[in-house]
Amino acid sequence: MKLILSLLIATFFSLNIYASEASGPIYLMAALGDSISAAFLANTSLAKQSKIELPPFMTDQDMKNWIHAQNFLDNKKTLSWTSGMKTSSHFAKLTQYFHRTEPTAILKMYNLAISGSKSQDLVPQANQLYKAMQSGNYKAIKYITVLVGANDACNQNYSEGTPISMMEDSLKTVFSILAQIKQDEPIRILVSGIPKIPDVGYPEIQMAKSIGGISCNYIQTHLFKACTLLTTWKTKPEYEASVAIVVQKNELLRRVVQEANELYPNLSVVYTDMMFDRKISVKDLAIDCFHPNQIAQSIISEKLWPQQPWFKQWSKKILARTKNSAF
Repeated sequence: MKLILSLLIATFFSLNIYASEASGPIYLMAALGDSISAAFLANTSLAKQSKIELPPFMTDQDMKNWIHAQNFLDNKKTLSWTSGMKTSSHFAKLTQYFHRTEPTAILKMYNLAISGSKSQDLVPQANQLYKAMQSGNYKAIKYITVLVGANDACNQNYSEGTPISMMEDSLKTVFSILAQIKQDEPIRILVSGIPKIPDVGYPEIQMAKSIGGISCNYIQTHLFKACTLLTTWKTKPEYEASVAIVVQKNELLRRVVQEANELYPNLSVVYTDMMFDRKISVKDLAIDCFHPNQIAQSIISEKLWPQQPWFKQWSKKILARTKNSAF
């Protein structure tokens, strides 16, 4: 019953559109993606929760259910790098931008990201966003973040993750849907590459202890099995082969972005490899030893924000001083 209630609450938040406080033209910001943008388990930390005691005599499935029951909800409205209201997210930064440039504007946030999503799952997300823009409630969509591909790279139904041709068809469909949105200004889209997931297989992470003193290796290979395709390597050649899978997916993302810019004049799409270039460490991870925690969500936001070229930057000092009064 508790799990069902949690699912219902999670569904409510996934559909909720929330706004900064103002009165004037209404703009929308949106996020498409997977568990990273949904901030799944971001309210937990591997480094801080290794001493939590588990109930006794638990099977692996009991343990997995217990972890979900304790920290099931996504953290879209609070800790997400793109939409969180309790961190320096892109929504928070864009809200501050409008406070300075168009003080009467209302900026609403629509985070459509769903944990477990692959590139094919962005198609219904894009359709939902298109439907929202067709409602006539918004003057324009100001900014869209897209972070997807990790679950494609980890897709164990195929030896090298989701086939490139399948991903390409899905991504092209997503951009074709977004291009149908009619407005008097460009549709600005920041697309992030996939993190270097095989880094999670490094011994310092695999040997780290999570809740109840359980090793990350055990959690990844027996409980969540989030991405054993890329994280269970033992040798350098195996590591490099795993990295090559991620590189291949990122190259596809870059190419599709370039083609979208050429095909759709109303889209302004930027691709960045920042997520891939940053090494993953123990201090970045949630208790499942895979997803980014609150610290990592904040870092993702700070690293990705300069990659978008459309909105004026300001110092962290100003943002830190004003963000608490923004919502």
